[in-house]
Amino acid sequence: MNWDALGAMGELISAVAVVATLIYVAVQLRQNTAALQSSTWQSIQDAEQRFDQFLASDPALIELFLRGGADGKAALADPATAMRYELMAKQLIDLFQTHHYQYEIGMIDDDWWQTWVLAYEDAITTWPGFREVVEERRRLFRPSFRRFVEERFRLADA
Repeated sequence: MNWDALGAMGELISAVAVVATLIYVAVQLRQNTAALQSSTWQSIQDAEQRFDQFLASDPALIELFLRGGADGKAALADPATAMRYELMAKQLIDLFQTHHYQYEIGMIDDDWWQTWVLAYEDAITTWPGFREVVEERRRLFRPSFRRFVEERFRLADA
């Protein structure tokens, strides 16, 4: 064998090694993305369960959440009670905002996102008190989430 043939063989082996490395990296990236999406889903599910457990831990909290959601903050007994309701509603809004962000960056798939859009739509249309808190607090939302909420639910101008 001459040096030219050895050089060509070395280049071929290098090219095959580069292709194999790129395939390996692509497989690893896909697996990593799937693991991150699964982890994202799990962390949001955990947050939802903590919120549910928080409400379920005390019948008075459920009563407050139902009354505030149905009748709004003005119907609650005093400013401190109204603030407690607003903070509970804010937790739910923050959860929706987290879903939206994770969807935007590709960590939540379309099916799961559409399920959450329907849940948010139900909360806003069924619970006037919740909608009231959304309208009051929307200026504090991330800009893309605020646009989504305003366009999807036709909120009145502040």
